[in-house]
Amino acid sequence: MPHLMRAFRSASVLALLAAVGCAEDLTPPAAVEAPLAPVAADASHASPGHAAASSTPAVRAWLRDLRRATAPYRRFRNAVAAGYGTAITGCMESDAGGMGFHYGDPTRLDDVVEPLRPELLLYVPGPGGDLRFVAVEYAVPFTAWSAPHPPEIAGVPFHRNETFGLWILHAWVGQSNPAGILMDWNPTVSCRWAH
Repeated sequence: MPHLMRAFRSASVLALLAAVGCAEDLTPPAAVEAPLAPVAADASHASPGHAAASSTPAVRAWLRDLRRATAPYRRFRNAVAAGYGTAITGCMESDAGGMGFHYGDPTRLDDVVEPLRPELLLYVPGPGGDLRFVAVEYAVPFTAWSAPHPPEIAGVPFHRNETFGLWILHAWVGQSNPAGILMDWNPTVSCRWAH
């Protein structure tokens, strides 16, 4: 986990610098199709209560619209063209499952929550090196959020990720998650092909 914390803290600092215009190009020097190495993580970032929240009409409507909005990103090159080309993490997995690689636009890590425009897209590597879209993650830095309540979408509150200093919310709109569509980790996701 120390590797993950260092990697993401560095990415978070760069993202925040980019958001205020202090950094230039954050795209990895290698081709954006070449993701970072796998990263192990702990499973301490659960989303308590989010499993039941996905059954409300407002949440169902948001998830339906989100699936439509992110459909073009099933092709990684479309995600890159839309500004999601920066590798934020290596392939993340834990005892609770995996998340995959996080790609995003670091300049969007701010206090704005757009239900159909998440900050991060999650991809899982396949045996041939291809990346398969599985989920999105909304992320708001603690330092950017001044309201007394957490950010939310369709009545679902984000939860704190103390390790990364972020309010976060996942939505597994690209692949089914048996743990729940709004849970952080997916037990069917693995980084086995990330080498």
